[in-house]
Amino acid sequence: MADNLVNHIESAVIRFFAVCKSRSW
Repeated sequence: MADNLVNHIESAVIRFFAVCKSRSW
């Protein structure tokens, strides 16, 4: 359970940074 939650959070963080890079602020 906990590992799955951490994995989900990591995926969300990686996606967030990918969006920031694509916008290239």
